[in-house]
Parts: sequence; structure tokens; C-alpha cells
Amino acid sequence: MFSFMNTDKEKHAFIIGLFETFPFPLPARYRAMEHTEYDPRHELHYYLMGRSLGFLLDAPLLYGLYRLFI
Repeated sequence: MFSFMNTDKEKHAFIIGLFETFPFPLPARYRAMEHTEYDPRHELHYYLMGRSLGFLLDAPLLYGLYRLFI
């Protein structure tokens, strides 16, 4: 009934998306229409969810660095 990230491909897509944006935001390496060595099209929602969470985690990190140095 509940199947949230229960396969390795789903976990892998989420982790790749998360660490592409946290702690340093990088441009997306994988696109939905592009052919790459890793094809996250079937797990694109997990990849994008990981990228979104990474950006949300970047906000307090950058704010903390701002308060620390300025």
C-alpha cells in the first residue's frame, strides 16, 4: 500500500538530486529529454524532490554563513 522510495533506483535518484544542490548548488546534470549514462526519467519525481530538498537545506546554511561572517 505504501511504496515511498522502496527500490534502490528511487533512493539513488533522490540522493543524486539532493547532493547536486546541497551544500553547493550545481546545475542539473540530468534532464527529462536528454540521454545520459544514468537515466532518471522513470524516477524523475524523486530526483526533483531531492533537488528541492537540497535547495531548502541551502537556505539556513547560507543564512548561517551570512550571520557568521557579516
